Amino acid sequence: MSIVTLLSTLYSVEPLTSLIESLKLFNIFFLFIAGYILIKAEKISLKEMIFTTLLSACVPILVGLYQLVTGTGLTTDDVHGRILGTLAHPNVFAFLVLWLLFFYVQFTHITQEYRSSKRFQHILGAFLFLLLLFTYTRAALL
Repeated sequence: MSIVTLLSTLYSVEPLTSLIESLKLFNIFFLFIAGYILIKAEKISLKEMIFTTLLSACVPILVGLYQLVTGTGLTTDDVHGRILGTLAHPNVFAFLVLWLLFFYVQFTHITQEYRSSKRFQHILGAFLFLLLLFTYTRAALL
């Protein structure tokens, strides 16, 4: 796959842009591999990895909340105020929120490791779902 991606820059209309996008793809791939290796080698625990992931989502979520409250965000065609947090596009933000919703369901309903009041759990789930709705991303809602 990496060879095909790099070769595609040779016949691209914008070779520099294609190279940059290829490097972004490799970056995602290598971050996944690094996380996998660190967990397998027990250099970092799965809980530490999840905590880091949740912590890194705080700033985009807070910015997304600000955009929701103020009505700012990305305006496309007839849709005004698609929230995107600090990310490049509302679709990317939607999949971040969807990923957090998966964590929410896993820890509150499946394994029940997150021991807090049911009311707080429902508020958190509703908050994440509200953020997801205001990205106006159909793919994440499916």
